[in-house]
Amino acid sequence: MATPVGVSSGGGQLRIPDASLGSGLLSGLDSQLFQCLQADGRAPFSALARKLGVSEVTVRRRVTRLVEDGVFSITAVADPRLLGLDQMAWTALSVHPRAASGIAQELVSFPQVTYVVQTSGRYGVMAELGCHDQSELRQVLAAIRRIPGVQHTETFTYMAMLYQQFVWGDDDLSGSAVVG
Repeated sequence: MATPVGVSSGGGQLRIPDASLGSGLLSGLDSQLFQCLQADGRAPFSALARKLGVSEVTVRRRVTRLVEDGVFSITAVADPRLLGLDQMAWTALSVHPRAASGIAQELVSFPQVTYVVQTSGRYGVMAELGCHDQSELRQVLAAIRRIPGVQHTETFTYMAMLYQQFVWGDDDLSGSAVVG
């Protein structure tokens, strides 16, 4: 299986942009750059500049700013099994509401945690885990259950990964892509 290279608004060690700093939408040239880089994360800045009708310097500066601001990252994405992560799971945590943010931040420090979200409803925090085997998965879950404020966990182990998508934004290229 090939290792795709692409742009992710949710991958890598992204800092989530503060929604209060703007409309929460990428627009104009930034949106076009994001969409072009999602199609080919290895596209040369010179080719992007030609395609979008701007200078290569403009493309380089805009992409650099977007990456530095944590809007997106350019990263390789692999099938987790090719990396030896044979035990993938999604774990849902019932937490004390006041502890949710701190628990979510603590989960980010676990090397086996690949994705963390705070949610509404029955579970206040959810996380995706990538472990090498069942033993490691059990150890990670035990450590998560020991975090102060975690009241209960429910874990869903992946039987098979059927589809994985890292493309965000409208297919109609309407000129804006939702971020954050």
